[in-house]
Amino acid sequence: MVDRSTRHAVALSLLVLLAPGLTAPAALAQTVDDGLVAAQQGDLAGAVAIWTPLAEAGQAEAQYRLGFAHAGGWGVPEDQARAAAWYARAADQGHAPAFVQLGHMHADGRHFARNEAQAAAWFRRAADAGNADGRYYLGHAHYQGRGVPRDIEKALHLWQLAAAQGHEGARLDLCDEKPEFCNR
Repeated sequence: MVDRSTRHAVALSLLVLLAPGLTAPAALAQTVDDGLVAAQQGDLAGAVAIWTPLAEAGQAEAQYRLGFAHAGGWGVPEDQARAAAWYARAADQGHAPAFVQLGHMHADGRHFARNEAQAAAWFRRAADAGNADGRYYLGHAHYQGRGVPRDIEKALHLWQLAAAQGHEGARLDLCDEKPEFCNR
């Protein structure tokens, strides 16, 4: 039979040995929303510190947020290559807002060579997923004939879909084209 002091010593030894493992899950217990709160409070580096282990663990929203941070230099040095890589990881999981950001990167020539057809393809993926921003930007691509054939009716249809989802830019663009949309 083991005496009480030996049991306490064994328990303390186990606690010391396991303590590093006990802190790792606590870091992963934080959520993307915790990072958003930190960012809203002005702690951008803290937000990045929260999102990084989540993103590395495969959480698409955290990957997207890290892409955004790297694209804008918020809490980390601006790095378009890292932004593109994080957006791509989120996009690989079907994250529609990441599709939109990759579309912007192609449209603007950030990290990628400027390619309006590739931008429109990313916007289309977002639009097909039901994303209001994707519909809005694909509508602009069709309206201007950038990367896709110019098609005003298709643009208006996409803007109507986006406006129905509450996209204010789409509503305003519709209002410019068709006054009957101004009071909706």
